[in-house]
Amino acid sequence: ISSYVDISMLDCSLATACEPIGQFFATGIESPRMRNQNMTVAPFDIYQCAPDSEGKPTSICIAGGSKKFFQKLCEELRLEWVLKDKRFLKNASRMQYSKELRYILESALTRKPAIEWCEVLNKLSIPCGPVLNVREAALQPQATSRKMIVSTEDGRFKVLGNPIKISSVPDINTRKNPPKLDGDREAILRLLQARI
Repeated sequence: ISSYVDISMLDCSLATACEPIGQFFATGIESPRMRNQNMTVAPFDIYQCAPDSEGKPTSICIAGGSKKFFQKLCEELRLEWVLKDKRFLKNASRMQYSKELRYILESALTRKPAIEWCEVLNKLSIPCGPVLNVREAALQPQATSRKMIVSTEDGRFKVLGNPIKISSVPDINTRKNPPKLDGDREAILRLLQARI
């Protein structure tokens, strides 16, 4: 029997953020953002863009480290000169001069809000995405449609879904309710006893 395994970057990102998302749903408190520069590929980082229509700061994560993506990115940002600069010809030298490259890219990216850059760069197949806060990530329609935000059976809690999608395994909309105090005691004790 064969199955198609569907694992999306969004699903896995949400799954690895179980603590801040759990905190958000339990308390409404959002964790602060953290820097995310890749240690082996450049450019692969979070860059500040222009504010959105409400004046809120926006950022974008761009994974443009391959020669093809880097060239497309520079051309779209009207930074063709960067492609001829010896500091940025190869990934190793881009890593060495990553601060300078970051400044150059970010200067160009501040012309538009992140969401507008994402639309343009996605059309060029450059891996990118807007940096979202916990609320934005958890409430985005894609998270719900991919069943990454689901409810407990009684509907009292919102919890994370399974980020691994397998075509032959149903992806359910609910998770079991948390057990009542000592609710699973007997089953756990039997399981432990069987291992002794």
